[in-house]
Amino acid sequence: MADMPSLDIAIVDQPDIPPTGAGETALIAGPPSIANAIRAASGFRALGLPISYADIHATVK
Repeated sequence: MADMPSLDIAIVDQPDIPPTGAGETALIAGPPSIANAIRAASGFRALGLPISYADIHATVK
């Protein structure tokens, strides 16, 4: 977390537009980022989710 840059978040009130949520976009990047970190650390390329220890252990020797 020490390497995480500071975030500046602004929620804009737009009463003419129906609410659609706030922050959901960040959820889209999580699983691919974790899969990329696992590949960088182990060489295992996940082609599906969820990723289990058994998947990684069976492929990386």
